[in-house]
Amino acid sequence: MEHILNIEKQEEELNAIFLKIKESNTILFLGAGASVSEKRYLSKEVIQYYETTIGKYLGEANITKWVDILSADDSFSRTHFDNFVQSLLQKLSVTEAHKIMAGIPWREIITTNYDLLVERAFDEITTSSQKIYDLKPIRNQRQYNYKESNTEVRYIKLNGCISDKSLYPLAFSTDDFRKLGGFYKQVLNDLKNISYDIQFLSMGYSFSDDFGKELLDKFDSYNFRDKRWIFNVDPFPNENALAFYKKNKICIVRCSFQDFFLKYNEWDTKNANIVVKKKGLSLTSNKDFYISAPPQLLLSLDGIVKQLNTHTRERFIKEEEYYKGEEPNFGVITRGIDVIKTNFIKTFTEQIQNVLNEKKETFVPVFFISGDFGIGKSTFTLRLIYELEQHADIDLVAFEILDFNRARKEQLIDLIKIMKSKNFVFFCDEIEVESYFKSLIEIQRDISIEQFQDCNIFFIAPIRENILEKFKLNRSIPNSHELKISGKFSIEEIDELIEKLKKSNLVEIRDAGEKKQLISKITKDYNSDSFVVLMSTITNGRHENDLIHCYNQLSKEAQQAFLYTALLHKHKLLMPASWLKQNIKMDWDEFINKIVKAEGKGILIQEFVSSHGTQPDLYFRTKHPLIAEKLVERFIPSKDRQFKFYEQMLKQVELGQTNSYLVNNLLKALGRNSEYNNTQIDKLYDAGYTKLSDDPYFLLNYAINLQNRRTKILLQRQ
Repeated sequence: MEHILNIEKQEEELNAIFLKIKESNTILFLGAGASVSEKRYLSKEVIQYYETTIGKYLGEANITKWVDILSADDSFSRTHFDNFVQSLLQKLSVTEAHKIMAGIPWREIITTNYDLLVERAFDEITTSSQKIYDLKPIRNQRQYNYKESNTEVRYIKLNGCISDKSLYPLAFSTDDFRKLGGFYKQVLNDLKNISYDIQFLSMGYSFSDDFGKELLDKFDSYNFRDKRWIFNVDPFPNENALAFYKKNKICIVRCSFQDFFLKYNEWDTKNANIVVKKKGLSLTSNKDFYISAPPQLLLSLDGIVKQLNTHTRERFIKEEEYYKGEEPNFGVITRGIDVIKTNFIKTFTEQIQNVLNEKKETFVPVFFISGDFGIGKSTFTLRLIYELEQHADIDLVAFEILDFNRARKEQLIDLIKIMKSKNFVFFCDEIEVESYFKSLIEIQRDISIEQFQDCNIFFIAPIRENILEKFKLNRSIPNSHELKISGKFSIEEIDELIEKLKKSNLVEIRDAGEKKQLISKITKDYNSDSFVVLMSTITNGRHENDLIHCYNQLSKEAQQAFLYTALLHKHKLLMPASWLKQNIKMDWDEFINKIVKAEGKGILIQEFVSSHGTQPDLYFRTKHPLIAEKLVERFIPSKDRQFKFYEQMLKQVELGQTNSYLVNNLLKALGRNSEYNNTQIDKLYDAGYTKLSDDPYFLLNYAINLQNRRTKILLQRQ
């Protein structure tokens, strides 16, 4: 590997380093040089300033040896010296390069610095979309076993910290470093566990002076690199030592800390622009003008939030598939496939405008579109948003939150600021899942805290009426408004539906008499109920029969996969691929070839999601939760047999944070819907405990369940 001595001419080599950084495949080592900006307090300056303070000149440039010499003098106060160092380091300022560094997805950061520049840099970007991770400082060996979440990056401070010198003493002397030997060993030995895909990058170290060589020798004494290369950013490398560096597998990048990160930011922006153009990502105003936005923000929002307007790129849903139960998207609305409930649109629009105009609350409003299951609440809500956007007197832009697990307040706040619209609505679907509902309330709070003055922000979310009522029992929802929609069709809406079904070849009507007869049947036999109409009318009842026929054609293993998935998806929960595989007892090759790529294709809908670390990235669902419910009712009609399925599933779940959240949501849904009595719910918690006995998230809910049982033996289990 050749040194990078000219970053302009060796752009390809530098970009390869940048790519690894962007992919979160880099561990960063920070030395004192990374804290240099307008002010410089390296070991040379510390020695000079302190010698002037105490009136002594020792003639020693190595700060460790220098402190050792001073420590032998009875007049020397180590506390006074440490306080002096702290007073210098507190004068350092966060630079633009530090803020760029704080917005990078590092695998881990390890430093020998004592200052708080990195912590302050992370604090400065914490309210912007530039933030990716929260910083988790690890300052001693006792804190090292902390397991970071997927929203955190560990910042390991090997040599102490000025945040609290009594808890985290500053290491300068030989004796100080001897005491830290165990901490160094634990940190550096762990680096042996990572693959060769992870690169090491050091900044702020000069391995040409005596102290730098000693530090390198100390690091390498633990063989953490295992003969691997480390990139070292150094603005003034010793060119006579380049061969020495290469022999020791140190690749020099001749560049300052500041220039390196400014160059990285330039590369990142350029590449983000290319990806944005390829993906066709953009934002438009209510008047169809393009809005200028940082490409990094557009990419960070991709798959998490999407704009809803006539330019929205949606998966094409055939008319007949929509009427057969496929979940709607905004394209269904813009193409006019839905049956428009005009009266509700008019009434709800007026109610929303009245609330927005009053502005009595500092909390932004949430409008819940509530009603029974299967009446088209999501479709109606999308239609309502579309009509609000078309309203001449309302300057409104709309966005759908697609992934509550990854949605971050910083991104949403930046999005609102960039759009500069008078009215801004977030569409929130699937909030019947309790964790999503909780996320909605948290996002409402975070955006309300900003107290935007020139923009009316509100949320609109479809939800079953009974679920909303149960959620309200456990939490207050500030400035919330329930807009109830009926599932009954009016005569005009029935007429519109029949015409659209006829056009899609889903009903056959040969003359006005047959149409009149069908309208009469819908109003009298089906009580104009939209769900019953669609399930019973389309092709004379084959809506459900098609599903049954399709199911009967599957192999036993695929049928099991379908049923297990349906048991989760009826509660609007997705089935992780690994959990499904465990339940149907297949090895991965057979599972992929038989279920994923063959029989399950088109029946079990695959959902690939962005994930962190070892979290699941492939999930399954049915076409619609209502279809899942019908499927379960048809093939597992006995509640006791359904219970056995759930019990078996819970005993097979693998340990993991995502699975724990999923199990908790499932158990809460079963309890909320009163599908089983308390004794049965208790047994399901016990089944989950089989594999999740070491998971803190499950154990918290399990402990609550045990307390509710109020039996001495069970309470002792806690």
